[in-house]
Amino acid sequence: MSDQDDEHDAPAPDVPGDQEGGAISPRRSAEIEPFDPASLPVAALPSAAPTRGVRLLAFASIVIAGLCGGLIGYAFTDLQCTDGCSTLAGFGALVGALIGAVGVAIVAVLVLRAMDEWDSVKGDKVTRRRDPS
Repeated sequence: MSDQDDEHDAPAPDVPGDQEGGAISPRRSAEIEPFDPASLPVAALPSAAPTRGVRLLAFASIVIAGLCGGLIGYAFTDLQCTDGCSTLAGFGALVGALIGAVGVAIVAVLVLRAMDEWDSVKGDKVTRRRDPS
């Protein structure tokens, strides 16, 4: 046998969790103290979400844009068709409604984010004015 074979036959060192080697053993579930979330401190941070009225206004604008887009899509398709193409006109109304609603939804999200940023910048300026240094 060579020297390399002897190195592989050596006993392994103690592994954590091994009871015989004096290592730390895991705790039993009966020993773990129950956690009470009510004992945590309450954080009174202002919400970054827009007010309920602003969110309702954004939602209403998305619905109105969808309705207007649907009317435009229906009218546009109906003007192109002469033989009573109700299915095609309905499809045009659906596509118009989707395009109108998605477009206004994107704008509404951008406006809500800008309003939030404006409020945070406005709050920083007020803080700077009150700070005498």
